[in-house]
Amino acid sequence: MVLGNLFVTIALFLNPLGYDIVVYGITLLTKSYWITMTIMYALAFVFFGFFMYLYKINPIALVRQQIIGVHRKFLKKKVE
Repeated sequence: MVLGNLFVTIALFLNPLGYDIVVYGITLLTKSYWITMTIMYALAFVFFGFFMYLYKINPIALVRQQIIGVHRKFLKKKVE
């Protein structure tokens, strides 16, 4: 899915990799560091969200599976 790859690339660029020019431009417009950072995190969140939506990734289900997997490994080690 080409569009999903584009969204994740934009999200990675915006936060935290290589976003100096974008931050500088938004800071010039807003004159506020905190508003700029809020906008940057919001943009990254939106693009990561589009990526997860297009690839049908449910982050809550993934975290739940990881927790259950770690818990099972822990119980196995405890029994042995």
